[in-house]
Amino acid sequence: MATKRIYLIRHGKASMEGADRERKLDEDGKIQAKSICKKIKYQFKDKKLRIISSPFRRAIQTIESLSEDMRQNIEKSEALIEINIGKDEKISKHQIIEKMWSDKYFKVKNGSSQSEHVEFIKQELDKIFLDFKNSDYNLILVSHGNSIGII
Repeated sequence: MATKRIYLIRHGKASMEGADRERKLDEDGKIQAKSICKKIKYQFKDKKLRIISSPFRRAIQTIESLSEDMRQNIEKSEALIEINIGKDEKISKHQIIEKMWSDKYFKVKNGSSQSEHVEFIKQELDKIFLDFKNSDYNLILVSHGNSIGII
């Protein structure tokens, strides 16, 4: 079997406006997406490719031009969504994330712990990786910063 690659990509920079699942790439994010797609297209020219993305809009937008150029569908997977860190009036988003990385069971109200997120995504990711292992395509996964760290 030929050498295969997995590319794990974080979505481009996104606008902070709107519901989390619907946030779009901002102008910098669009430039980032164009750049990464151009580089990946060169890497995978004439090779089999499978693209799986978080269903969040900014993730899909990040890989859309590659999908079009390579005539490859983007599969959407809930296993690649961003972890729901929740909100707390007493500590900032960055403090929540920092605590989550030092304690995989830490969570705030309306949020998930890293341990809970792993349980949510593990079964689907195991299927994706097993299929990759037993097939002859290259794999691109598009996700989010915290989730990529967890994966």
